[in-house]
Amino acid sequence: MIETSNAGSASALLLPTDSVVAAEARRERPAPANAEEWVLLGQRQLEMGQGEQAISSFKRAVELEPAVALHWGRLGKALAAKRRYDAAEPVLQRACALDPSRSALHVALAEVLVQENKADTAIEACQRALALDPDNIAAAVTEALILPPIYGGTADLRMWRNRFGEALGRLHARKSRWLARPHGVLRADMANFYLAYQGEDDRALQSSYSDFLAALLGAAVPELQAPVRPRSASRCKACPAA
Repeated sequence: MIETSNAGSASALLLPTDSVVAAEARRERPAPANAEEWVLLGQRQLEMGQGEQAISSFKRAVELEPAVALHWGRLGKALAAKRRYDAAEPVLQRACALDPSRSALHVALAEVLVQENKADTAIEACQRALALDPDNIAAAVTEALILPPIYGGTADLRMWRNRFGEALGRLHARKSRWLARPHGVLRADMANFYLAYQGEDDRALQSSYSDFLAALLGAAVPELQAPVRPRSASRCKACPAA
C-alpha cells in the first residue's frame, strides 16, 4: 500500500509468468540495509506475486521503524491480501493509532473488519476516513457497500438492505462532484459480493452501482470504454471465408 495522499489505495497487480518469477528469485541482491529498502523489496515481491515474502519484508521494516504508520499499513494490507484477517486487524489498528490523520489507513482497516463480520465497526472506520477527507471516493464507496456476511434475522437483513440502497443514493448524489477528479475510484477495493447472500432480486441495486462506476471510470480512464475496432479482412488472412 503506497499512499501519496489521504485517498484510499488499492489496485490490482499484474503478475509475471512463472519463468520471470523464478529468474527474479535467483538474481542475487544485497540484503536491505534499512527500513526503506525493506519496503521497496516488499513492494517488488508483491508485484511478483510473492505475498508471504512481502509480509516478511514489511515485518522487518516495522521492526526497524516501529513508529512509522505506513510500514504497519503496508504489512496489514499484505496480510489481508493473503486473507489473514485476524492478523491484519491489529496491525492496521496500530497503523491508525500511529497516524490517525491518514484516511487510507482507516479504509484499509474497514475492509478487513468487513471480512471479520464486524460491519458496524467497519462503517465507523470509513466515517473516520470521510471526516478526514470528505472527497475520498474509496472511503465513500467502501462505506456504502458494507454488508455483513451473517444476519441476525429477517429484520436485520431488511435494515441492511435498506441502508445499502440509501447509501447508493448518496453516492449518486455526489457523483457530479467526483467527476471533476474521478481517479480516486481506481483506489476503491470493495465489491458488493455479500449482496448475493441476501437471496433477493438484486438487479436494481447492481445496476445502480454499475452506473455509478461506469460514470467515474469513464471519466478516469476513457480509453477503456472506447469501442474495439473489428479486425479487417486483410489482417485475418488465416481465417476461413464466411
